[in-house]
Amino acid sequence: MRNHRIFALLFALAGPWQVTAQREHRWSTFSEVETPTSGSPITVQTSAVITIASNPVATPMTTALSVEKSQGAVLQNATIPASAISVAPAPINAGVMTIAIHNYWTAPLSVSYFQNSDSPSAVGAPKPAPLGTTTQVVFPTNWAGRIVIGKTTDADGSKIEGSTTVWNDIDVSYVDGFSVPIVCSNATAPVTGCNINLWDVSGPCNNTVGEDAVCLNPMQGVPNGPADPWFLPCQGVAYTFPNDNVANDGNTGTSNVSCCIGTEEMGCRAPAMQGKGNDQASKRALQAPEKPLGLEKAVKHDKGDSALRHAHSHLKKHVDRARFRERAF
Repeated sequence: MRNHRIFALLFALAGPWQVTAQREHRWSTFSEVETPTSGSPITVQTSAVITIASNPVATPMTTALSVEKSQGAVLQNATIPASAISVAPAPINAGVMTIAIHNYWTAPLSVSYFQNSDSPSAVGAPKPAPLGTTTQVVFPTNWAGRIVIGKTTDADGSKIEGSTTVWNDIDVSYVDGFSVPIVCSNATAPVTGCNINLWDVSGPCNNTVGEDAVCLNPMQGVPNGPADPWFLPCQGVAYTFPNDNVANDGNTGTSNVSCCIGTEEMGCRAPAMQGKGNDQASKRALQAPEKPLGLEKAVKHDKGDSALRHAHSHLKKHVDRARFRERAF
């Protein structure tokens, strides 16, 4: 009889724990949650991305699988070895980067996506399309490329450039030409780009593509500049010549980047460094030498050191495009 009372007491004490455990696991779509042990596989039938979460109500050695719905990843009858599962979150500086583009421009715009020859495409391989009010694109690890935005799909327009090869790196470039003002922010503040509408501020452009669609930059093939007078208001905050490295954000420190298309009046804030030109330290110091590189040395850097690939691919590709366009350099 005494034993029965003890068992009854233990059962009563276990009741709240079970309710708590069920409450904590209500996000799980599994009929049962297994504890992975070393070397034992876990078979899951789902069409969602699998993540790992610590079990707050069980022993420290216990883990539980949670499921988050996501597009682009499909797992069906997938066998995942326990040894391949890590409870540690992926480091931001080596993971994917999501760029959300907020469009405040008053005229219709297009968006196009390009990646380096040795780079994967954006998730879903998006095609050129009209730019909506908000567009969100996810880029995988080891991506390096450009997003071109303008009235047309001309590749010389204003562009967002980025890379996830070493860390999540972002910049805004007007080296090829200017179509619309762009500013990009990390989680806390605008960090690169220029919210000045050069069409209004700098006057007529001497070399345009389309009907004021793109103002071509004559410094496209001049590695060390200086900035052309038409582009000068944005020097040092958006790239205005290939080695205008002050304009680069370096490491964004976040996996989520927000880019704003428009001016201050439209709601796009300016980076703190806007208007300071090149009279400031380059944030690319960890990625590239402060001394400007010539084309030949830049190409060697690109081929020999993956950490410098994005830093100086700027110089190579812009000089190549200048030759293609037969611009002076």
